[in-house]
Amino acid sequence: MNFFVDNFIVESASLATSEVSKAKEDIKAYPNPFTEVLNISKSDLVKSVSVSDVSGRLVKTIENPSSALHLGDLKQGLYFVTLNMKDGSKQMIKAIKK
Repeated sequence: MNFFVDNFIVESASLATSEVSKAKEDIKAYPNPFTEVLNISKSDLVKSVSVSDVSGRLVKTIENPSSALHLGDLKQGLYFVTLNMKDGSKQMIKAIKK
C-alpha cells in the first residue's frame, strides 16, 4: 500500500506572552509575623488584596484596601498576600499569622 501526503503549509507562529518583571514599587508588609493587623506601605497604589492559604485556597479579598489589613479572623499559619496594583501588575508577599 503506497500513499502520499503533500500540500504542506509551514507558517511561522508567534507566541503571545507577557513579560514578568520586578514590580516598579516595592511594597513592604509589616509586622511579619502579625497577629491582628498587617500593614502595607504605599496602599494608594493597591487596587485589591487577595489572601490565600498554603493550599492555594482564597480565604479573603479586600477591595480598595487601607494601609492596615485587618486579618485577625485568619487561623495561625502561612499566607500568600497578593497585591493587585492599580497599574495591572501584581506583587506577592508571604505573611505569617501568629
